[in-house]
Amino acid sequence: EKMIFQTDRWLRVLMPLPSVDDQAGIAFVLDAVETAESVHEGAIVAKRRLKQALLQHLLTDKQRADGPLVELKTLMRSVSVQGRKIQAGEYKPTGRFPVVDQGRQKIAGYTDFPNAIIPRPAVVVFGDHTRATKIVDFPFVAGADGVRVFEPSSDAVDHYFLGHLVSRAAEQMPSLGYARHSAELLRSVVPAPPPIDDQRHVAHALSLVNDDLALFDRQLDALHRFKRGLMQKLLTGELQVPVEGRKGMKGSTA
Repeated sequence: EKMIFQTDRWLRVLMPLPSVDDQAGIAFVLDAVETAESVHEGAIVAKRRLKQALLQHLLTDKQRADGPLVELKTLMRSVSVQGRKIQAGEYKPTGRFPVVDQGRQKIAGYTDFPNAIIPRPAVVVFGDHTRATKIVDFPFVAGADGVRVFEPSSDAVDHYFLGHLVSRAAEQMPSLGYARHSAELLRSVVPAPPPIDDQRHVAHALSLVNDDLALFDRQLDALHRFKRGLMQKLLTGELQVPVEGRKGMKGSTA
């Protein structure tokens, strides 16, 4: 059903109007939260740039100078999800196993479905339609359609290093819309992996950056939710800015 926003009715909605001092206090508090949001957003942008620079150096420039190029399909093999996946309508908020699908979130939901994929020690989950790439090192059930699962084709390839290599290749692929991308992914040309110990050092460095990014993303999401709740309480009068905290605020007469 199509929703129509009626501006004239919205403009007639009655809302409490705080005093000038209360308005200044509310604006001051919300400005502080927005500043924190802006700082976190800037930090996330900077960390993503750092990650891209590290990926470029560790997975392409340095390796290309040191060795030959190979097709990604020579480094990994497919893991069957047959009988180990469920549809989106079956996701639950809690359950025995996490559900990993082709969405951007690492965990899309939970299920008590008994047939889980058991990584040893990790697999790469690739969204065939979305190109979203995840390194998963816990038992999980695949979600809905469009999920491809890969593991190294030999012991000469580190599981986590492969995940970062696939992620880099996926980012560089052109979007085919909602078409499947896995065939193009498998044909991607990447630098041949270095010795296994070097792979593990590279994977560890990139995982640290990813963990840092995930932390900042969670903090930013928490700030957004905090701001929404705070606005509701401040604008309805449920929560007030103490008078003693208003001195020096622009617009305040306190």
